[in-house]
Amino acid sequence: MAIMRSHQQVLFAIAGVFLFLPAVAGGLFMDPVPMGKTPEDVMKGVTAWLQTNWLAISMQVLVTTFGSIALYRCLLSQQPATAGEAITASLPMLPFVLLANIGTSFLIVIGLNLFILPGLYAAGRLLLVLPILVARDEKNILTGVAESFRLTQGNGWRLIGMVVTMVVVIFVAVFAASMVLGGVARLAFPAGISNIIGMLLQGLMVTFWSVGGIVMAAATYRIATR
Repeated sequence: MAIMRSHQQVLFAIAGVFLFLPAVAGGLFMDPVPMGKTPEDVMKGVTAWLQTNWLAISMQVLVTTFGSIALYRCLLSQQPATAGEAITASLPMLPFVLLANIGTSFLIVIGLNLFILPGLYAAGRLLLVLPILVARDEKNILTGVAESFRLTQGNGWRLIGMVVTMVVVIFVAVFAASMVLGGVARLAFPAGISNIIGMLLQGLMVTFWSVGGIVMAAATYRIATR
């Protein structure tokens, strides 16, 4: 909370452009993921959806990843940085952070397939990979993974518990607000406008989750490296 208060203007500026707007655009211009009645139907629908929207999804991932790097730059910089300075300094790290995201996500998915708990534990131990890469301009992803495991030693379960708590709190708060505001929008506006309001609320939820995770990881990194 202290980090968010001290950087709130920069956080709002960067998160609004690079996290909120892509989330809203995805909701407005991409068809929803089809939901079938059987697992086979779901897999076929998801595969077809990915094939149709792969370019838009790739652009969304690029923009949001770039925004995440800029947020880490602001939160972990030794000197106060403006939004423009953080954005300019983030471009060289983009390919390395993208690869790190793919690699860590792969490890977590493997763990989740092994009775879920190994994946949750891996997520806790890998929480600091991106802060390490950005804060130190580290381009060796394996070094970032090894350092994350070193800094989180003995705290893997605590960290994943902290992340799960944050996700639940944000979900409950935003879901409750969405239900109230969405109900009011459906009653007060035509269907088209109420759908747009719903997309905006979904974009807010995604943005809150993303910013919350980034701030938590940055705060944890600062504590672990004191």
